[in-house]
Amino acid sequence: MEAIEFDRVTRQYGSLRALDVVSFFVGRGEMFGMIGPDGAGKTTAIRIACGLLRPSSGTVKVLGLDPIKDHARITGAVGYLSQRFSLYGDLTIDENIAFFAELHGVRDYGAARDRL
Repeated sequence: MEAIEFDRVTRQYGSLRALDVVSFFVGRGEMFGMIGPDGAGKTTAIRIACGLLRPSSGTVKVLGLDPIKDHARITGAVGYLSQRFSLYGDLTIDENIAFFAELHGVRDYGAARDRL
């Protein structure tokens, strides 16, 4: 099972097609980044993967689950940090992540971090 699967995903905003038949997969344990100019659809794709947006067409799976239908089941396993973010400056990166993991109900953050 792949960590993330996009199969022919399209997202329309009126007449604007933000994603145009996008397909890719990310294997478990792989590091993945999206690079492109403003308006290329990077944020739209990430929001779809996190279950924050519904694709207009196509199929998305995260850890084998539908991010919309199974949103509650994947929120403990998926994190999203947008371009506009704020961390607590007096905490380390690891402490910031642990803090927000606890806020979002992630049990045993240390074990999850070690699996990465």
